[in-house]
Amino acid sequence: MTRSRLWLALWSALVSTALVLTAASSPSSARSAAAEGVGGLTGRVSAPDGSPLPGIRVLARPDQGYTTTVVTDSEGRYVFDALDPGPHQLTFSDPSGAWVTERYDDAFGSEPGTPVTVVAGTVAGPYDATLGRPASISGEVRAGGVPEVDSYLYLYARDGNRWTRVKSTSTGYTDAGYTFDGLAPGTYRVGVSHPDEPYVDTFHPSAGLVADAADVTVGHGDDVTGVDVDLLPGGAVAGRVVDEAGAGIGGVRVVVTDVTMETRYFEAVTDPDGRYRVGLLTTGDYVVRFGGYDAGKQSEYWKDAPTRYAATPVHVVSGQDSSGIDAVLTEPSTLSGTVTDRDTGDPIPWARIDLYELQGTSWQATGAHAYADARGHYELSGTWGTYRLLAFDTGYETHDYAFHPGVRSVDDATSVELPAGADVVVDFGLTRKAETSTIAGTVRVGGQPRGGIVVEPEILYDGRWQVMNHVTTAADGSYRTYVAVPGTYRVHFTDPSGALGDRWWDGAATAPEATELSVAAAADLTGIDADLVAPTPTGGIDGRVQDASAAPIRDVDVTAYAWNEIEGRWTAVDHARTGDDGRYAITGLPVGTYRVGFDAGRAWIGEFHHDSATVDAADDVAVTEGPAAAVDATLASAPGAIAGRVSSDMDASLEAVRVELWAYADGAWAVALDTALDSSGTFRFPGLVGGSTYRIGVRDTAGRHAVVFWPGAPDVDEVDEGFDVVVRPGDTSFYDFTLRAVAPPETESPSPSPSPSPTPTPTPTPSPTPSPTPTPTPTPTPTPTPASTPTPTPTPTPTPTPTPTPTPVPAAISQDGTPRILGSLRVGEVVRVRRVTFSPAAVRLRYQWRADGRTIRGATRSRITLTRALAGARLRVRITATLDGASPVVVRTRPTARVQA
Repeated sequence: MTRSRLWLALWSALVSTALVLTAASSPSSARSAAAEGVGGLTGRVSAPDGSPLPGIRVLARPDQGYTTTVVTDSEGRYVFDALDPGPHQLTFSDPSGAWVTERYDDAFGSEPGTPVTVVAGTVAGPYDATLGRPASISGEVRAGGVPEVDSYLYLYARDGNRWTRVKSTSTGYTDAGYTFDGLAPGTYRVGVSHPDEPYVDTFHPSAGLVADAADVTVGHGDDVTGVDVDLLPGGAVAGRVVDEAGAGIGGVRVVVTDVTMETRYFEAVTDPDGRYRVGLLTTGDYVVRFGGYDAGKQSEYWKDAPTRYAATPVHVVSGQDSSGIDAVLTEPSTLSGTVTDRDTGDPIPWARIDLYELQGTSWQATGAHAYADARGHYELSGTWGTYRLLAFDTGYETHDYAFHPGVRSVDDATSVELPAGADVVVDFGLTRKAETSTIAGTVRVGGQPRGGIVVEPEILYDGRWQVMNHVTTAADGSYRTYVAVPGTYRVHFTDPSGALGDRWWDGAATAPEATELSVAAAADLTGIDADLVAPTPTGGIDGRVQDASAAPIRDVDVTAYAWNEIEGRWTAVDHARTGDDGRYAITGLPVGTYRVGFDAGRAWIGEFHHDSATVDAADDVAVTEGPAAAVDATLASAPGAIAGRVSSDMDASLEAVRVELWAYADGAWAVALDTALDSSGTFRFPGLVGGSTYRIGVRDTAGRHAVVFWPGAPDVDEVDEGFDVVVRPGDTSFYDFTLRAVAPPETESPSPSPSPSPTPTPTPTPSPTPSPTPTPTPTPTPTPTPASTPTPTPTPTPTPTPTPTPTPVPAAISQDGTPRILGSLRVGEVVRVRRVTFSPAAVRLRYQWRADGRTIRGATRSRITLTRALAGARLRVRITATLDGASPVVVRTRPTARVQA
């Protein structure tokens, strides 16, 4: 920077400070204060009667970059003089809470406000604000006309096209009265959550949904009373489920949802006599489903409907039972058939069959579907009604799709009647695509044809071999496989039982020795035969997994890896899991060379034998006939971490804040570790020993904030033992703190600078300086204290600093609804978690599915496909909601019934 520009910047800072503190300052004089390349903003903040409001924080937030903060002077004036050009959002807030926060121009709550534009070289304005007093809403909750105590209420505000929670009565109340105060002008709605039975969630004045509640509008300083809530008693759906002989059926799951499946979901299970009652319903229309699968019966919707679309809604009135909602369930119906090549009759494996129903005037997919097996056979149980069927090749795309009976449009298809309890067979013949080729031959063992052998054609693509189909030989050993893409192939023959050794055409024992085939488009290759050899000798691997103290570790996944010539890497071929004694055994491995990996989840550090981090670096394990190869492992506990975020209730500086971990030793708590905050106010202690116990303290070494220990104790010895922090192995625990400022922060506003002429008694102005009354001195000094005279020495000015001004701490995470697992609990089906609404909208969700209390690896989405490994298990989902600056919220679904095979 040149000397002249440095002088200009210093003079600008000095003049800007004088503008903030001098009542005679004006926007016109401020305009000359903007330095080259930057601009400024100015204005005045006042009360409704026009009186100035000193000490109001004014924030200027650009679309990109740092937020800058200044504080109004004794005349309510503010000046920003070093802002980057472009649009800015101005926010006016009172740290004491006596005046309502707003954005320019009169925007409150989630309203975006009107941006103002900063122009280089000028100080624009005035951008004035008139603040008002906060409003309140109060009333009482009544149940049957009697005041109801200890209710839990939420205040809702409009956010776009939906109502979101903005406040709650976190601890209830005891006198039936409630008050929401500190409110900005706007329109609100009030609701009671989870009242005692027999009452249900109710919204002012007596509505079952927030969408039907009455608006409560408040202005500045309004105290709106009489916003009462008369609780609604729950309605109910009741009835009986019987079989065709009239006998009650127990164990039928009855699910009641609103007609759009958006807001309400309830369920019950019939008793041994088939009776059920689903209560706590608000007034509205509901769809009732009778899930007969667990009882071995056909499912249906009321009234005698096969699908939700065809169901008859049941109208429920608050406080009344809608009885007689009965059902007669039959034996399950079955739709089955085969999907084959239209010309040859060869099976098309893995084809999918979808069901379409007539909804209004058009046929729509129902979501019900089935997959064909390796021989082209499919079966769908428990579906009845009138449908049109679509079959398409989802596996290898060698055939075109078709609607039954062989047409291309659903409108041209023939409807299929599936009576309840009936067995209906529908076969499909699909047409081969124009470029599809065939490879055919016969597989023998010792010269005799052998059925059930898997045949896989592999194409060389981009330097790698990829499987293009998967068929099994017929009883006479013959096969024909279809390939959709021309190219260079090799053919792999495998015995699924493992009794026979693999072969590649033509007579090769390994993939690199295979004879390659050149397959043209629409070609038919024959004579691609194979003769498999006698059973391959096998052996095994066993051992024990323990921790550093030699204690056994259960539920460790132990995987055997073999070299894959096709993929050019070590791939998993078999696995086992350790028992309570830490032991495992992998048997039936073909004689050869293997590598072994151990994975016990996040709580332990996985490894490969022997003490290797990757399978490529692992030691070879030779498997021979006879005794199993012994491979033991000692796993180390995975380290954990403690992290979180620290903010200030007055947005004071956190530069001197230290976060401390205290450990208990020799009969006392002492600091074991400490760390500073990063630029965003977050901290992290990585690499902590799993299971270790700590207490977390936050200390401001500059004394700006009070010392606090999690979750709010003033001293380490006052922390309740129940709040001791235990490190979770392989995981990070988050703890957030909002510090209470005990003195005005030093950098919140400009230091006062009196006029150049000393006055007998300067008027005190808002200042973070420790001197309560500045006293001028007759001689200027270079120190920017309240007594100094104007000099070119830079003084603290309301200019941006490299550290962004902390934004307000987000609201706590709130939850609307109860998560449930939806879908058919049968292997091959997809089940999902009914979504729960969390507020605010920035909340992030993590899902973790568990089977019989054990984590399902990789199952971290809102839906899961039920595999055979889950047969017989009860499922549950753990949902973790996180938000920067807020404590995580964890909710869990109830366990399901057992998954059926």
